[in-house]
Amino acid sequence: MWESIKVFFSELRTENSPSILIKDALTSFFEQNTLRNLGSSLIIFLLLWGIFKFGKKKLKSIKGNKKIKSDFLNSFLDTLIETSLFFYLIFDLLLTILNLHIDPIFEIKVRYCIFFLLILFFIKFFCKYSNFFVENVLQDNPSAKQNVKTVIQIIIWILGILIFFSNVGIDLSPLLAGLGVAGIAIAFALQNILGDLFSSFSILLSKPFVVGDFVKIGEKSTEKIWTVQAISLKTTTILSVQGQEIIIPNSNILNTEVFNYGKMTHRRQRISLWIQYSTSSEKLEKIPNLVKNAISEIEMVNFERCYLEKITENWFTFLASYDILDPDYEKSLQKNQKIYFSLVKKFEEEKIAFSLPSRRVYSSDNDSQHDK
Repeated sequence: MWESIKVFFSELRTENSPSILIKDALTSFFEQNTLRNLGSSLIIFLLLWGIFKFGKKKLKSIKGNKKIKSDFLNSFLDTLIETSLFFYLIFDLLLTILNLHIDPIFEIKVRYCIFFLLILFFIKFFCKYSNFFVENVLQDNPSAKQNVKTVIQIIIWILGILIFFSNVGIDLSPLLAGLGVAGIAIAFALQNILGDLFSSFSILLSKPFVVGDFVKIGEKSTEKIWTVQAISLKTTTILSVQGQEIIIPNSNILNTEVFNYGKMTHRRQRISLWIQYSTSSEKLEKIPNLVKNAISEIEMVNFERCYLEKITENWFTFLASYDILDPDYEKSLQKNQKIYFSLVKKFEEEKIAFSLPSRRVYSSDNDSQHDK
């Protein structure tokens, strides 16, 4: 028994030792590749290395001197420039090896390595391009940019790895089946979180509101206006008028009405003027023009109409409407105040008196009437 073991190891050392295997591989390599073939491969290696090295410098100068508007082209050039020379050296060496006559099994491994490097390059490129895309889409929402970038890059890496494995002969069917079953279980367990996640993408892409907008969420809301502070992947943070910070799940926001005052282009205002019965018809006819002049002389205010709306038992009612072309709430209050001051002044000049709310009461004793 021991003698047979000694014989086995002695044969292993003599016939299958690393030195003999390397010697055999080198002998086979030089037998299959002539000096001419080796020389041409060396020239190809040097040419490719020159193209990679000096091409990278040229791309830097082009990128620095010209402003490229295309995000796709910018991403591709940035990826080429930021890729290290060591990456290009390995890629160059592998391409050169393919030009030689080598063992078919080893050639397949080399091709796998080249494909792996290409996958890495395009993963980096699509991650770069996704950053440009997110920056453009979420330029008004810096709080959510990094979270969205992270999610997209994870998806790109997973897809890149799956593409590589599926093209090198690895059967991914059991893995994908297992992931499908696990994904269904995870989706049921995290359905609320996933609902908020997809809702956040809907909010970030469709932009019903952005950070800084004044909104009212829900028609029956007790608060009139909230200020949007931040939009994350799960929640939206708003600030109430009283100063409290309120956090609302994104899925709740999409399931109710959202009134966005931040997208207003103008503010429509309507005012009712109550004029005393004692006012003469001549003065009543002047009121629409007086109101028009009072409103039109204010900047960024567009007069619409003023009419005698109705005659009640106690006064004449004039209805006026106008648009304040500045949507800012504070400025709209200031312009309204100027309009009211101007109306009071013009009515005083024409000696037109406003009516106070009153009610006539009749006494049954002496059939006299009194105003209250």
